[in-house]
Amino acid sequence: MSSLELTYRSFLSRITEVGKKDILFAALRRAVMMLLAFTILAFLLISLEAVFELSVTLRKIIFFGFISAFIATVVTILAGALSSVSRLHRPETVTRYARRIGGSYPQIKDNLVNAIQLYSYTNKSDHIFSNDLAAETISQVNEQAKPLDFKSSVSFKKNNSLLIFFVSAFSVFTLLMFAFPNTFLAAANKIVNYNFTFVDNTLGIAFEVKPGNVELSKGESLDVTALIKFHDPAYTTDEVTFHTREVTPDGIEISENDEKIKAASNNEFKTTIKNINSQTIYWFEYRGVKSSPYTVTITNRPVIKSVKITVYPPAYTKLPSRVIESGEITTIAGSTIYVEVDASDDLSRSMIQFAGATAPGTMEITGKTARGSFVAVSNGTFTINVVKDFNGKELTATNPKDFTVRVFPDQFPGISIIEPDNSDLNVQGKRELLVRSRVTDDFGFTKMRIGYKTVSSRFGPADKDYRYSDIPVKNTDATGLEVPFVWNLSTLNLGSEDVVEYFVEVYDNDGFSGPKMSRSEVKRLIYPSIESLLKKTEKTKDEVENSLKTAMEEAMELKKDLDELKDKMEKNPEEMGLNDPKKNQEMQQKLENIQNNLNSTQQKLDELMKDLQQNSQLSQETLDKYMELQKMFQQIDSKELREALKKLQEAMKNMNKDQLKEAMKNFKFDEKNFKKSLEKTMELLNKIMNEQKMGELTQKLDDIAKKQDALKEETKSTDKNDKNALNDQSKKQEDVKNNMQDFQKQMKELSENFKKAGDQQMSKEMQKMLEEIMKKMLEQKMQNSKQNLEQGNQEQSQKQQEQISQDLNDLNQQMQDMLQSMMDKENSKMMEKMQEFLERLKEMSKKQQELMDESESFDKNTDPKDFQENKKQQDKLQNELSNLTEEMMSMAQQMGMSPMMSKNLGDAFNEMQKASEQLSKKEGQSANKSQGNAKESLDKAAEKMQQMCQSGKPGNGKKPGQGLQQLLEQLQQMIAKQQQLNNQMQGMMPNGNQGKLSQEQMAQMQKLAMEQQQIKDGVNQLNEEFKKQQEVDGKKMLGNLDQVQKDMQEIIKDLQENNVTPETKKRQEKILSRMLDFQLSTREKDFEQKRESRPGKNFERSSPPEIVISKPNIINGVNQDALELQKEDYTEDYELLIQKYLEKIKSVNR
Repeated sequence: MSSLELTYRSFLSRITEVGKKDILFAALRRAVMMLLAFTILAFLLISLEAVFELSVTLRKIIFFGFISAFIATVVTILAGALSSVSRLHRPETVTRYARRIGGSYPQIKDNLVNAIQLYSYTNKSDHIFSNDLAAETISQVNEQAKPLDFKSSVSFKKNNSLLIFFVSAFSVFTLLMFAFPNTFLAAANKIVNYNFTFVDNTLGIAFEVKPGNVELSKGESLDVTALIKFHDPAYTTDEVTFHTREVTPDGIEISENDEKIKAASNNEFKTTIKNINSQTIYWFEYRGVKSSPYTVTITNRPVIKSVKITVYPPAYTKLPSRVIESGEITTIAGSTIYVEVDASDDLSRSMIQFAGATAPGTMEITGKTARGSFVAVSNGTFTINVVKDFNGKELTATNPKDFTVRVFPDQFPGISIIEPDNSDLNVQGKRELLVRSRVTDDFGFTKMRIGYKTVSSRFGPADKDYRYSDIPVKNTDATGLEVPFVWNLSTLNLGSEDVVEYFVEVYDNDGFSGPKMSRSEVKRLIYPSIESLLKKTEKTKDEVENSLKTAMEEAMELKKDLDELKDKMEKNPEEMGLNDPKKNQEMQQKLENIQNNLNSTQQKLDELMKDLQQNSQLSQETLDKYMELQKMFQQIDSKELREALKKLQEAMKNMNKDQLKEAMKNFKFDEKNFKKSLEKTMELLNKIMNEQKMGELTQKLDDIAKKQDALKEETKSTDKNDKNALNDQSKKQEDVKNNMQDFQKQMKELSENFKKAGDQQMSKEMQKMLEEIMKKMLEQKMQNSKQNLEQGNQEQSQKQQEQISQDLNDLNQQMQDMLQSMMDKENSKMMEKMQEFLERLKEMSKKQQELMDESESFDKNTDPKDFQENKKQQDKLQNELSNLTEEMMSMAQQMGMSPMMSKNLGDAFNEMQKASEQLSKKEGQSANKSQGNAKESLDKAAEKMQQMCQSGKPGNGKKPGQGLQQLLEQLQQMIAKQQQLNNQMQGMMPNGNQGKLSQEQMAQMQKLAMEQQQIKDGVNQLNEEFKKQQEVDGKKMLGNLDQVQKDMQEIIKDLQENNVTPETKKRQEKILSRMLDFQLSTREKDFEQKRESRPGKNFERSSPPEIVISKPNIINGVNQDALELQKEDYTEDYELLIQKYLEKIKSVNR
C-alpha cells in the first residue's frame, strides 16, 4: 500500500469519527426535544381529564395513542441515526464533513476537501496532472492537519440550553403532580387505568357481565352473573343494585325494576331474570357507576324434536346398517352417517358443524325435516343445528344436538410365512416350492403375491427390483387363512451359488381408503454349488436304483406271501395256528410286520424320491420310471389293502374261521390295471401342460404385438424435439425386445416338450416359426429402433417400428392359427372318441333290446337253460357297460360330461345287475322290467351323448363341456363392471344439494344410467343363457338373476331422475351381493358335480387347498359388537372371549 493511499485512509478515518460524533449530537438533541414535547403533551392530557372527566373509551384512546406516539418517535429517531451511520462512507458525506472541518480551522480551510478530491482524480485513467505532484500536495495538507483534533469541530454544548429547558419543564410537571394529587395525579391514574370508572377519583370500578346480549324464546329464564373489578385489589363489596326494564319492540317502556343483590363469592354476583315474555334491558350499578346495558331479545326459535342417526358401514365389510340410540357413534372408517332431523317449525336450512371445520355441511330441507349425510373418516365431534327464517332474520334452534364419532380404521392385514420355516432354504434341484402363509385381517382380502429377486449370482447381474407372482386366494371374505402356494422355481433360472430373497405380500379388501398391504419377513433361497454335489449325485443314483429294486422285490414278495396265506387258509386253517395261541400270535405279528414293511417301504421311497428330485443331473426318463414305481407302491399301500389286513388281524384275534376266510377272499390287487391307469394319467397331464403353455405363449405374443403397436402410435404422435419422450420410448422398445427374447426362449422349450411328448408335427411347426423369427431379424430391428430413438431420429425409428409391428402381427396370427389348429386337433380327437362312445351306447341299447325281447315270454315253465343263457348275455353286456363307463369317466372332465349322464349310466348298470339277479331266481317278468329300465337309461345316456356331440361340432363354435365355464367368466366380467359402477356412485350420495346439481353432475348421472342399462342388458342375456344351460346339463341352479334385473331397473330410474339416495346405495350393494352369491352357488354346484364324476388321476402338483382359520363375523353385526368392545379397552384375550359369547348367543337366537 502506497504512502499516498495511507494518507487518504487516515483522512477518511478521522472524518468518519467526526461524522459519528455529529450523528450522536443530533440524536441526543432530538431525544431531548421529544421528551420535552411528550412532557408537555402528558400535562395537557392529564389536565384535560382533570377538567372534563373523560369517558372510558376516550381514556383508552388517549392511553394507547400516547404510548404508540412515544414508541413511534423513539423508533424514528433511532432509525434516522442508523441510516446516517450507514451513509458515513459515501463521497458526498465525506466531502460535507471535510468542508465543515475546514470551516472550523482557518489554517486548512478548503485544503482538506481539495486533497480528498485530488486523490480521487489520481485513480482515474484520464487525469492530466502528475501523480507525484498530487502526492506532494496531499502530503503538505497532511502535515498541516496532523496536530488538529477534527472532532472538536462538533460540540455538545449547543444542547445545554435545550436540556436546561427540558429539566425545568419536567420539574414543573412533577411539582404540579405532587402538589395537587387529587387533581393531576388522580387524573393520570385514571388515564393509566382506563378500563375503570372512578368514584371520587380514587375508587376504580369495572363490570364483567355474562351472558350479555342474548336471544331467548318467550317464557324462558336467564341466569345473569356480574363480576365487579376494583382498581384496588383489596377492595370488596357485598351488595350491588341490579336493574331491569321491560320495553316493547318499538322501545316503549313497560316496566322497570331494581333489586339489591348479595355477593355469591368475592365480588361476584348472580341473579335470574325469570319468565321473560318481552324485550328486557338489564344492567348493574354500584356507587353510582353503571355497567353497560344489555338486551334480552324474545324470538320464536325452532326446537329440534328428534335426531335419527343411521350408520351404513362400507359395503366390503358386509356389516348391517344400524340406528344410533345415544350421542356416541362407533363405526369403521368409510361408513356413511345418515342424519334425519325433525324440528318444531318449517326450516330454511340445517347444518352439520364439525369441530375445527371452517364451513358446516348442509342438509336437504323438506318442511320441518332435514336430511343429510357424511362419510366418517376420523374421530371428532359434530353439532346438528337448524335455522328458520323470522322476518328476514335467521333464528337457530335453542337445543342444538352434539354427537361424538369414534372411527376405527380398517386395520392392516397380518402375514407370516409358516412353511418353509427356516430363513435359508436349500433349493438345489427343486423345480417347485410349497410356500404356506398365514394371513389375518378384520374383513378379508383382495389379493396376495410373492415378491422375489436374485441378490447374488455367479453368472449374471443381481436384480435391482423385486419381481412378483400372484398367489390365488379363494376365501377372500375369511378373516384368517392359511394359504398354500406352489412356487414354480424353474422360472427363476437358478444356477450355482445363486441366492434369492423372497417374501409374501397380502392386500386387504379396504374399499374406502384402498387395499392396504402388509409384507412378511424376508427369507432366502440358496442354490449351492453344483460341483459340491456331483459326487454325491452319482453315488446316490446307484443307491437309489438298488434301493428301489429291493423295495419292488419286497412288494412282490408281500403279494406272494399274502397269496400263500390265502391258499393255506383255504386248505387247512389249523396250520395257521388258529387253535394254538402261540402260532396265532406269530401270525398276527407277521401281519403287523407286513403292514410295517409297507409303511417303511413307502417312507423310504418318499425320501429317495425327494433326494432324486433335488438332483438336476438325473435324466427325465429315469425320473419318470421312479415316479411310476412310487405310484405303484402307493396303489399297493391302498386304503382297501389296509382294511383287508386289519380284518385279517381282527379275524385272527377273534379265532373266527369264517371271518378269516371272508377277509382273505376280499383281498385283491390288480397290478396291470394300475399301470394302465397311471400311463393314461401321465399322458393326459403332459397334454394339459403343453396346451396351457401354448396358450400362455400365444397370449404373450399378442401382448408383445399390442405393446409394439402402442409404442408405434406413441412415437408417431411425439414431437421429434421432445428428447425426454423419445428416451422413454427407447426404454419401452428395449422392454419389448427383452420380452421377445424371453418369448423365443420359452417357445424353444415348448417345442422340445412337444417333441418329447411325441407330437412331432407341432414341434416342427414351432421350430419353423422360430426360424421365421430369425429370418425377420426382429431383435436387430428393435435394437435399431431403440438406437434411433436415443439419437433423436424419430422418422427413421417410426419406419422401423412399422416393419416390426407388421412382422409381429403376422407372427401373432400365425401363432393364433397354430393354437387353433392344436385345439381343433384335440377337439377332433375328442369328438371321434365321443362318437365312438355314442355308437357303443347305441349298440348296447340294441343288445339290451334283444335280451328284453327274449325275456318277455319267460315264465315259470320256461326252460332253465334259457334263463341261464339270457343271464350270461346280460352279465356280458353289464361288463361291457362297466368298461365303457370306466373309459368315459376317465375322460369326463375333458368331455364336460354332465352329472345326469353319469346317473343314467349308473342306473343302467344297477338295472342290469338287478335283472341278472332276477334271472338267477327265474323271475322272468321282473327281469324283463329291469332290462327295460336298463335300456331306457342307456337310451337317455346316448341321447345326452348325441347332444354333446352336436354342441361340440366345429360349426357351433363350442368345445365340449365349456358352456357353463364360459357363462361364469362372462358373469365375472359383469360383476367387475357393476363393482366399478358402484365405486363411481360413491361420490353421488345425498349431501343436501338435491335440486342444485350442476349440469356436469347431471350429465354424469345420465352417463351412469346408460352404463347401468348396458350391464342390465348383459345380465338379462346371461340369465337366459344360464337357464338354457340348466336344461342341457340337467342341473338345477341355486337361484337366478331375475331380482337383480329388477333392482337394476330401479337404479336406472333413480339416475335418470337425478335422485340418488341411501336406498339407491343399498340397492346397489344388494345387486352386487346377489350376483356374487349366484356366481358362488353356481361354481359350488358345478364343482360338486364335477367332483362326483371325476376319476382318480395323477396331476402335476398344484397348490393345496386353503385352510380357513376364522370366518367373517358378519351375521347380525357381530363385527359391530367387536367395534363396540374396543371402546371399553378390554384386553385382547377378554375381547375374544366376549365375542365368542356374543356369537354363541346370536347362533342360539337364529
